Amino acid sequence: MKNHILRSFAITDYLTGLYNVRYFYRRFAEEFSRTRRYKFHLSSLMIDIDHFKDINDKYGHRIGDIALSKFAGLLKKHTRNSDVLARYGGEEFIMLLPQTSAQAAVAKAEALRVLIGKHRFSEFERKSRLTVSIGVSSYPTHNLKDKDDLITFADKALYKAKSMGRNIVVLYNSRM
Repeated sequence: MKNHILRSFAITDYLTGLYNVRYFYRRFAEEFSRTRRYKFHLSSLMIDIDHFKDINDKYGHRIGDIALSKFAGLLKKHTRNSDVLARYGGEEFIMLLPQTSAQAAVAKAEALRVLIGKHRFSEFERKSRLTVSIGVSSYPTHNLKDKDDLITFADKALYKAKSMGRNIVVLYNSRM
């Protein structure tokens, strides 16, 4: 029993209850290997809460932490068992979507963006809403040199989404 608890602590983010980034990278290596071997699709979503610093500044870090935890729960509730969802750092999250094409990943990202935008977070005055920017990349669609490109490309797409005004989903393309 104690080993199970220790293992859980080792792979989970303390605040959100999601996987931590170390566990994510281990699973990512396994999934990428399986994807290449069986010629599956594999997609990645890089998700960032828009203007989260403003929330911490206005309501304080404790309320920000509660909002992050509830946000993570909302994401987890809308994630398949086969997906790997982790807190990447701060208010950034990463989702690995095995056997998911670029088009299906964009559809999933858009559905999450809309869902989050409609959710009212009771921690804020007048039950405010959050918005997210999401970057998407996919294998084999995006001519990857190595597995790390999948995450790098999702991150580039995320920054493009932010530069385009936020609250948007952007699929990586080679012109970024």
